[in-house]
Formats: sequence, structure tokens, C-alpha cells
Amino acid sequence: MEELKGDYDLNAVRLCFQVWIRDTGMGHLMQLPLVVSQPIYDNRAPNTAELKICRVNRNSGTCLGGDEIFLLCDKVQKEDIEVRFFKDSWEAKGSFSQADVHRQVAIVFKTPPYADQTIREPVTVQMQLHRPSDKEVSGSM
Repeated sequence: MEELKGDYDLNAVRLCFQVWIRDTGMGHLMQLPLVVSQPIYDNRAPNTAELKICRVNRNSGTCLGGDEIFLLCDKVQKEDIEVRFFKDSWEAKGSFSQADVHRQVAIVFKTPPYADQTIREPVTVQMQLHRPSDKEVSGSM
């Protein structure tokens, strides 16, 4: 048991249901197979919480990238978060350091350049938060 001490995730739990029924013929108790739930995560822990973008200060920029954006979000871990931009097969990440994540609820970053820098009209791309450790993503905007 001592060797298992470090293997617990204190931000997740599973429920185990154990049921016995009385065999009406013999009067004995019979145990049914155990049923275990999917993991239930602590929504307040930044390493397991659902990712959510609450607000951004702008929703457009140049195809050259480099536009500064302030993003407000639910709690994130500065060492385990990315701002992902994507459209069809194109994908790029916003540029920021851990120092640009303010108190786990705000990220100041620069937009990446778009794949096609010769566009002649506006192109709509999606943006979302991405947590690399478990591949969790927020809703896109």
C-alpha cells in the first residue's frame, strides 16, 4: 500500500456501486458485478477544470499576426495552457510566456500570423484554449 501513495489524483474521484440481492430460492445473498463511474473531476482545480473563455478585448486582427489580445478565462495553469487558432487544416498558437498568465484567470498574448498572408478579404478563424496535458479544449470563438 505504501508504494501507491503517490498515485492518487486528489482532483478526481470515481464512484463504485456494490449491490447484493437475496436469492429467493436459497435465501443467500448474491453480489452483483461492481459498477464504477467515469471519473468525476474537481471543477475548481485548474489542472482538471473545464476550460472556458469568458471575454476577449478584441475579435479581429491582421493576417500578419502580432496583435495583442487580453483574454479572461476560468482558472488555468500557466505551465499547461495554450491559445489555439485554427481554420480548416491551418492551426497556430498564440505567443505568450508564463509571466503573461495573470493570477490563473487572464492571458495576454500575441496572435499568430495566418497561413495565407495575401488574402484579399477578411477570413474568420476560430480561437480556443487548449490544455496539452489532457488535450482538453474550451469552446471555440
